[in-house]
Amino acid sequence: MLYQNPASAAAGVVLNACGEILLVRRAIEPFRDHWALPAGYQELDEGPEETVVREVLEEAGIEAEVLGLLDLLFVRDDPRKPANVAVFLCRARGGEPCSGREANGAGWFRLDALPQPIGFDNYARILARLARAEGYPESPWIRLRGLLDGPERRSEALSRARFSFSPSRPRIPGPRSGVTSRRTARRPSLRP
Repeated sequence: MLYQNPASAAAGVVLNACGEILLVRRAIEPFRDHWALPAGYQELDEGPEETVVREVLEEAGIEAEVLGLLDLLFVRDDPRKPANVAVFLCRARGGEPCSGREANGAGWFRLDALPQPIGFDNYARILARLARAEGYPESPWIRLRGLLDGPERRSEALSRARFSFSPSRPRIPGPRSGVTSRRTARRPSLRP
């Protein structure tokens, strides 16, 4: 039996210490010469977090640390193939923006000074939401933790775990701000 399923991909909303967002100018179709978040298809032997870290390094020369899943989007209008795209919030850990083989530019940009044109639905579905006051909704995991811990711990958990984005300078949670670090255990490889 042959199934026609969407592809799996990952994109990174990578922020530097100044609160600027990493964008790459695409050197390939679709959206050649448009700016976009670093993103790409998931390989068979990697998890989505590994995909975004690899793609950010390959496309922009930046070493990234995944802070958490920001969104899961279904992209149905990509001319190559529909895809489920895991959008991760990331922090830059090293490197300088440089073009990879699929990009002809890379740089840091403030939310209120984004370059044009922006490809895919990156602006409408992701970047515009970061700039709005309400931004992204509260994580359902925070709500679940509150239900399990009781009301007194819920307010404490919410105050530690909120992300606040603003065009001037987003607050990026650090290792001691209540956001747990990414698991370091490696998943088993599918390779023999």
